[in-house]
Amino acid sequence: MSVAIFVIGVLVFLITVYGTVMVGGLLLTESQLDQHPELEPNAPEQSDDGTNADRARRVISAQF
Repeated sequence: MSVAIFVIGVLVFLITVYGTVMVGGLLLTESQLDQHPELEPNAPEQSDDGTNADRARRVISAQF
């Protein structure tokens, strides 16, 4: 029983660390793209309200 609890704890820990690293990487990429827009693979499309239309999708696609 204690082995099962240990394995579940390790899995939760790994998922938490992986998620934290992924979110940190996405936030750093977004700030880098804000500071240097020439790094974006495509020119950003502007929506009617002046914000980027699908900023999250572009940031994620820049990662992969």
